[in-house]
Amino acid sequence: MLLESERDDLREKFRQNEVIIVDKKNELNNLLEELQKERRANLEQSQRLQICREQIESINQFIKELKPIKEQLDFKSNVTECLHELLVKTKLRIAESDDLLQELHDHYTALEYDVEKSKDIYYKGINQWQDEFLAARLREADVNLEFDKLKRDIATIKYDLEERRLVRVFQKNVLFLFD
Repeated sequence: MLLESERDDLREKFRQNEVIIVDKKNELNNLLEELQKERRANLEQSQRLQICREQIESINQFIKELKPIKEQLDFKSNVTECLHELLVKTKLRIAESDDLLQELHDHYTALEYDVEKSKDIYYKGINQWQDEFLAARLREADVNLEFDKLKRDIATIKYDLEERRLVRVFQKNVLFLFD
């Protein structure tokens, strides 16, 4: 009996040890499963971190590529401001030329009136008539010279305006290309 009782004790201990071993194995398996989950989570986070690094590098590369374009846009802005100032100055010159042209037209009209007036005078000496005629011709020549000068100034201004218009069109096309 003693052997049987000892055998039963040993069996009982063996079963208890087997239960403990099974519990420990289950615990170990649970820990291994948690470790695997954490490894997967760490791997996913590592991959996300790598993707973020690549995106940051890509963004930094875009920034480097866009710096020259920004400098060009700043330059174009300065050129546009200068052209606008030149346009304002040209418009002022045109306005001044229009005023001068009006004055010359008025002067020319006065000269025509003087010529008509001189035609109405019938009794004058030939020398006096010749002097007045020459004076009127000189005034007319002066007016014609001034008028020709104004025409040249207006042609120059028109050329400048056309050139500026072409520059604006070119700028718009260049800006369109960079957009």
